[in-house]
Amino acid sequence: MTEAPTQPERFADLRIRTLSALVFGALCLICAIIGGYAAILLGILLYAFLIWEYHAMATGERELTSPPLLVLQAGGVISLAVIGSGALTAGIAAYLATVLAAGVMARQHFAFLAPGAVYVGFAVGALVYIRIHQDDGLLLIVWVICVVIACDVGAYFAGRSIGGRKLCPSISPGKTCSGGIGGLIGAVLFSLVFSGVLGWPLLSAALAALLIGVASQLGDLGESWMKRRAGIKDSGVLMPGHGGFLDRLDGILGGTWAFLLLDAFKFGDHLTA
Repeated sequence: MTEAPTQPERFADLRIRTLSALVFGALCLICAIIGGYAAILLGILLYAFLIWEYHAMATGERELTSPPLLVLQAGGVISLAVIGSGALTAGIAAYLATVLAAGVMARQHFAFLAPGAVYVGFAVGALVYIRIHQDDGLLLIVWVICVVIACDVGAYFAGRSIGGRKLCPSISPGKTCSGGIGGLIGAVLFSLVFSGVLGWPLLSAALAALLIGVASQLGDLGESWMKRRAGIKDSGVLMPGHGGFLDRLDGILGGTWAFLLLDAFKFGDHLTA
C-alpha cells in the first residue's frame, strides 16, 4: 500500500510557486498601474508567450519560425495595438482575419488552433481594452485577477490538505472535488472582503466571484485536456514551479471570459456605481 505524502511533501513546491508568482504578478501590476503603452506592451508580451505555447500544443510544433505562429504573432501584435488605441471593432476584425489565415495555414490543426487562438487573443485584448478605456478598469481587472488567484490558492490548500475524490481524473488526475470547492469558497470570501472595503454590493460581488471561480477552474481543466492531448506535462518551462505561461494564466483567461459575459450586462458599472 502506498503511504500518503507527508505534509512537507504535499507542499514541496509551494515556495518556488509563490516566489515566481509574486515576481510575475508584481511586474504585471506595475504595468497595469502605469497603463497606456505599458499596458499594451504587457498585453503584447503575454499574448506572444501564450499563443506560442498554445500553438505548440495544438500543432505539435514549437519552432518560432512556424508560418501559422508567425502570422498569429504579427496579427496579434497589430490587433492589440489597434485595440489599445481604442478601435475595438477594427482590432477584433483584424484578429479574426489573422486567426482564419493561421488556421488555414495549419490545415489539419485548424479545429484546435483557431478556437484556442480566439480564446487566448480575445481574453488578452479584453484586459488591455478594459484597463485603458473603461472607467475603473484597473480596479475591475485587479478584482478579477485576485478572485482567480484566491480560487487557485483555496483549491491548492484544500486539495493538498483534504484530498479525496478526484474532480475529473481522465483530464487532470491531480485535481480533487475538495480542491474545487475550496477554490470557490476562497474566491467568494476574497470578493466579499474586497467588496466590503470598497462598498460594492456584497451579494452581486459574491455571485460574480462564484461565476468567475467556476470559469477559472474550467479554463484550468481545458488547458489540462489540451496538454493530455499533446502528451506533455507543462505548457512551457518559463515559470518556475508552474511550467509555462498557460499553466499560470489558464484560470485568468477563463475568469476573464466570465467577466466579459458579466460586462456585457454592464456588471462593472453596477459594481462601481
